[in-house]
Amino acid sequence: MKIDPINIFLLSVTAALGILVFIYPPVLEFSWILFLFTIILLGIPHGALDHVLYLKKNGSKKPWRFYLFYIGLIAATGLFWWNFPTIAFILFLIISAYHFGQSQLYQINGPKWLKNLLFLSWGSFLLSIIIYTNLDECIRIFSSLEWLNLSLLNSGMYWSAVMTASFFVLFAGAAYAAFQRFISFNNLLFEAGTLVLLCFLAVYSNAVFSFTIYFGIWHSFRSLVIEYEYVADRQRKSRFIPFLKRIFPFTILATAFLAAALFLMPQQMTGISPYMIFIIVISMLTVPHLIVMHDLYEKFS
Repeated sequence: MKIDPINIFLLSVTAALGILVFIYPPVLEFSWILFLFTIILLGIPHGALDHVLYLKKNGSKKPWRFYLFYIGLIAATGLFWWNFPTIAFILFLIISAYHFGQSQLYQINGPKWLKNLLFLSWGSFLLSIIIYTNLDECIRIFSSLEWLNLSLLNSGMYWSAVMTASFFVLFAGAAYAAFQRFISFNNLLFEAGTLVLLCFLAVYSNAVFSFTIYFGIWHSFRSLVIEYEYVADRQRKSRFIPFLKRIFPFTILATAFLAAALFLMPQQMTGISPYMIFIIVISMLTVPHLIVMHDLYEKFS
């Protein structure tokens, strides 16, 4: 199995950013600017084609079913946050870890139990090493989530345990997959090299920068490439502009939804931090997106 040229390009970009951080640490002062820029340019757009992906798979005769499902799930997620915020946050971390792992390893073959184990352990290891190696920074963020009782998340011992356990599960699962030839040796080396680079960024940069590089470059950009291959009209000579036109409307709508929440929610609920609002809104948009993308990754696996 050959390594996708897109992955080689992304690995090169990540390596270049790692070198930049190592030789010029002041670049980390712009981490939050890079994060917001990435969210708007890649993060939100990579979920703006959910309706197209769903309707292409299930037929477009009754699109109202999709919109009812999507909006209903957004509302249900918001209500769950309102009533069970701590459980909602923990579940959001778990499903995000699974989603990140699936987007990275979706081409691995093998039984479903093995793939699910690898997806969850890969995402859990990446998130936990970013948090563990930047614990003081993450504690400041967690401490601002006034709704939640998350004292456990401020423990380095807790994140060390999660990181260690997920690493050994990932290592054992990957070794088994390689032994059973569910993944080629070249792809195994590539995935290991990618994870080493991301760990390097976690250690030598900060939590915001390292997460932004993974979320923007590896997760969102690669998802957009997969979506483009799936929905672009192969009969047209120029497919990129029509693809952008499909992304644009819902990107604007989701960005406006996020901006409105950041502006209005503090006026309705005093004491809630921007971090809390951002996490709630992103999770509300993410939950239905995960379901749509799960089906797409299954198709490409």
